[in-house]
Amino acid sequence: DDVSKNDAENNYQTKPKRLKTVQLLQYVATMSEVNNKMQQKMNEISEKFTDTEKRVILTFAKELISANLTFNKEKTQRLRQSAMSRVNKVIIRVNRGEIIVRDGEPVDKRQLIILSQLRKANTEFHSVIYYIIYFFMLFLSFFSIASYTRYSLNINKPKTKDVWVIGLWTILYTLAMKIWFFVAFLLAGYFTDIPGDVFLLAFPYISMVFLVRVLNSSEFAALMAIVAAFIAGLLGEGNFGIAGYVLFTSFLSLIFIMKVEERSTLFRAGVMAGIFQMFFAAVVLLSKVYTISFSWHHLLYAAIAGFISSILSAFVAEALIPVFEYLFNYTTNLKLLEFANTNNPLLRDLLIKAPGTYHHSMIVGQLAGAGADAIDANSLLARVGSYYHDIGKIGKSQYFIENQQIGINPHDKLNPTMSARILVSHVKDAIRLGKEFKLGKPILDIIEQHHGTSLMKFFYSRAVEISGKGNVDEQDYRYPGSKPKSREAALVMIADSCEAACRSLEDPTPSRIKTTVDTIINNMFVDGQFDESNITLKRLKIISQIYTKTLIALHHSRIQYPETHEDQYGDIPERRKWDKVTQKIVDTDSADGSSETRL
Repeated sequence: DDVSKNDAENNYQTKPKRLKTVQLLQYVATMSEVNNKMQQKMNEISEKFTDTEKRVILTFAKELISANLTFNKEKTQRLRQSAMSRVNKVIIRVNRGEIIVRDGEPVDKRQLIILSQLRKANTEFHSVIYYIIYFFMLFLSFFSIASYTRYSLNINKPKTKDVWVIGLWTILYTLAMKIWFFVAFLLAGYFTDIPGDVFLLAFPYISMVFLVRVLNSSEFAALMAIVAAFIAGLLGEGNFGIAGYVLFTSFLSLIFIMKVEERSTLFRAGVMAGIFQMFFAAVVLLSKVYTISFSWHHLLYAAIAGFISSILSAFVAEALIPVFEYLFNYTTNLKLLEFANTNNPLLRDLLIKAPGTYHHSMIVGQLAGAGADAIDANSLLARVGSYYHDIGKIGKSQYFIENQQIGINPHDKLNPTMSARILVSHVKDAIRLGKEFKLGKPILDIIEQHHGTSLMKFFYSRAVEISGKGNVDEQDYRYPGSKPKSREAALVMIADSCEAACRSLEDPTPSRIKTTVDTIINNMFVDGQFDESNITLKRLKIISQIYTKTLIALHHSRIQYPETHEDQYGDIPERRKWDKVTQKIVDTDSADGSSETRL
């Protein structure tokens, strides 16, 4: 429109710049407005053109028109900041004890500003204090439990590394729960027909217990279950139903995960705990029946959320355990399962290069595993540690009697001191190989401690015979390794000596086997080999009974089967049968054709 443009030009020239710009912008058309005006103009002259021609004209016209006025957002923001900085701050002073507004009075603008600023300041202050107090309470609860476990647990005492790792996991667990609660709040606002507590119940609460149990012990996991319940109650702003739900399901899950000796154990424990968790989740939601929106079908939602929580916990633990194993060098039972595979390169080398030692290690593993089950020790660790305890013999297998051929003993040509050094070296070589193949600290400890500081009596006695007792230092014929510091290491030590001793018996009768086992255990006890292993006399008695029973079954006597004789012609064997009446073997076809009875 020409008139509108002329008016805008005149206004722009005659009025102040700010006002002229504002009035000029009132006449700026957008692209959609231009397109609409073009469409209207085309409709006015539609009689002159066909539909196809109108579409072509409109398309061509739209391509020719482009925007020539754009909004500079950055410069506008910069000018706004500059203008704001030039404005003097308005300070409203409020004296202590001053009444800002009285009850029932209308609120003016000044009072509203004061009240809003006070609320904002209090909210920021309380928000910071809120998180500081929460963190302090969480730290105190974890610190108290960690201190208790380190000074009060005697069997599975956590190390400094364990405390730091579990502390890190607790922080991650708390952050994840806080994020989940926020997401649950959003979901509750979106799915208005489902109570908000249903979404809270679906968090994988018992993943804390699963992870701590696998990485450390059931005792420490039980105490961390209390921390998990405390965190849930704290973040749930005093929701004691959620706290009780976490505490109940955490302790219940420990029952289903007492022994982790299969990879499917965590999943099975999650399913079993999920069944009980369904009922407890329904009970938690049932405590909310006073709400207006409650419906009985919400109990089904809660039960499903409880089951999902348990399954998610198992999956989270399964995913994080390998990460913690790798980052913090943990050897869990799940890792031990991999080492228990006889296709491991070390065990294959042991079988090929030292077959006698391999067979000995397998038997020691069965003995140690049975003994561990009897005294509630870690049977998987005892068994796997036994498999690898003599891998140091791979390089010098011919110097150990189980691998020697009959009548060939290299020690006959060596002096006792050299023989003792060769025997000691197999422990050092085993530790070197174990570190090279990353067997893990628990297995390396068993390798180092399975001989303790015991005396090599055979070579010590030979040295005494050669040089005289006064000229032989007993320490030269003792293993340098530390004494067993765990029940599993003590079990392997006893099983190693008992199996070797019973194998050397000429007539392994039950009484001789029992005497041998009792003597070995008694000598180790008197020698102080069990001083650091936290093993009691009662447990030693149980171990003796189990080992004796197992070794008797291993060395049981067999009946002597009757030999097959040939007749005088050398090609027709005698036919024999069992006579039920005389309880004897009867030869029915002897050489002279008569029957003969033999014992």
